[in-house]
Amino acid sequence: ILGIYHSIQIDTERRQKEVAIRKVNGAHISDIYWLFGKSYVMLYLVAMMLAVPICLFLMIMADSMIKFDYRHPMLWSIPMLVAAMVILLTISWRIYRIARINPAEIIKNE
Repeated sequence: ILGIYHSIQIDTERRQKEVAIRKVNGAHISDIYWLFGKSYVMLYLVAMMLAVPICLFLMIMADSMIKFDYRHPMLWSIPMLVAAMVILLTISWRIYRIARINPAEIIKNE
């Protein structure tokens, strides 16, 4: 989660001028959310597609030492949903902050 937060922070700081120009040209906040959010949602989905099979495999292998109920969907679905919510809130907060910046200030600083 910290890696995704740091990634979105660097990405939004680097693309401030692009966001300012888009806002001057009439972009809405939803357009800016879509601009940043689609790549991070895809990143999360790919990470989950890789992590779930690996975690299930490790749980099956460790079943002889520790008794996991890996067939129970609540074991892996609740942590995945909690991580998704934290990531979604983190990304939304950073995008909201960049979307609410005055474009004149950003362009003036450049």
